[in-house]
Amino acid sequence: MPFQFLRMISPLSWMPIAVMVFATWDGAIVFLIAVAAVWPILFSTAAGLRRVDPDWFRVARNLGARPWHMLMTIILPAISQDILTGIRLALGVAWIVLVPAEYLGVTSGLGYSINDARDTLEYDRLAATVLIIGVIGFVLDFACQQAIAKLSWHRDD
Repeated sequence: MPFQFLRMISPLSWMPIAVMVFATWDGAIVFLIAVAAVWPILFSTAAGLRRVDPDWFRVARNLGARPWHMLMTIILPAISQDILTGIRLALGVAWIVLVPAEYLGVTSGLGYSINDARDTLEYDRLAATVLIIGVIGFVLDFACQQAIAKLSWHRDD
């Protein structure tokens, strides 16, 4: 319940707190991105763990498996798809939060470029920057999708 509450707070609403707490703009931006990205990973990992068959743990214990061995041979392989999917979702959320987070007093980056193009009325540069953001986001998502497919132990026959 407290995690759901924290998840529902917009990552950008933490901006004033991040600016006060962190000494640099970069630190504040990293914090905002981390606040946005942690939830998809956390919740998809928890959902994957809930789906692991409890009989697997009983069998492993009966065969003398230690906790570390159970983690490495049962839990991680069973939930790896969920973790990787959570990372893919987190990457998308982080990419979306990155641009407005870069409005925070930085002098470079895509968010800065959008603000600068808007302020100087260079709408062609603004449109080009928006397209670049979309292309980079698409490539990052595609790379995650390919990594998930390559690392998957599930095979389609």
